Amino acid sequence: MHRNRFSISIIISFLICTTHLQAQKPVVKNDPNHDKQAIHFGYSLGLNFMDSYIFPYEAGEIENISPGFNVQIVSNFRIANSLDFRILPGLAFGQRKLVLNEFSLPDRTLPEEAEIGIVNEDTTSLMLNMESAYFEVPLLLKYKTDRINNFRPYILAGFNPRVDLSGIQKNIFGGNNEEESEDGTVGSSSGTSDLIKRVAPAYEIGFGIDFYMVYFKLGVEIKYSRSIFDDVNRGGEYSAFFSGVDKLESSVFFISFHFE
Repeated sequence: MHRNRFSISIIISFLICTTHLQAQKPVVKNDPNHDKQAIHFGYSLGLNFMDSYIFPYEAGEIENISPGFNVQIVSNFRIANSLDFRILPGLAFGQRKLVLNEFSLPDRTLPEEAEIGIVNEDTTSLMLNMESAYFEVPLLLKYKTDRINNFRPYILAGFNPRVDLSGIQKNIFGGNNEEESEDGTVGSSSGTSDLIKRVAPAYEIGFGIDFYMVYFKLGVEIKYSRSIFDDVNRGGEYSAFFSGVDKLESSVFFISFHFE
C-alpha cells in the first residue's frame, strides 16, 4: 500500500511540474541544436533502492532497505525528433535484508562464517543479508515532449539484461564462492551455491526532465526496474531456504542524474 501511494505521488508531481513548465514564458534557448545530434554520449550518477517482491506475500518480507549508488555511461541515438534509443552500461550497488517466514534448512552444513540470523528461537523466521553489484546494460526507448524553453520532459521504457557480479551466496556466507577440497586445493563452486540467480533480466519504465545548460544537458530521471523471471536459484545447494517462496522478483528504484 505504501509503495503504491509513493508511486502515485511521484507521478502526480511529475504531471504538475510538466504543466508548470508549459506555462513558462519564452526565453533564450541554451544549446538549441543539442537534440539534433545523431549520436551523443555522457555519463550518469545516481542513487538506488533495491527491493524484492515475494509470492506468496506471507512467505517473507524485505526489511532495512539501504540506499545504494549507480554509475553509467550514456550512449544516445536519435531515431526521430521525439524518440531516442539509449544504451547505458554501468554498475549498480545496493543491499537489502530478506526475512523468510517459511523455509527449510539445507542438507549440507552451513559455514561457520555464515551471516545468517534466526529471528525467532523457534526458527520460524530466517533473516538473509542480500548485497548486489549489478552489471547493467539498459536498452531504452526515450519519448520526449516538445522542448519548452530550456526544459524537456520525457518518458522511457525498455529491457535490462543485468548480471549480479557479487553473487548473493558470497555475501551471505562469506568467502569468494570457492570451496576447499579434501586435498587442500581450492576450486570454484561454479555458482551452484548461489541463493539468487546471477542473471536477472528486467523490464524498466521511468520518466524525467532534461534541463538544457549552456554547455551540456542535465537529465533528472526516476526509473523503476523489476525482474521478469523468478530470481531464486532453485538448483542451488541452499535453495531449501526458499522452499516456502513460489517466486521472488527483484525490483530497483533509481534516481539518476545524466550529464550529456
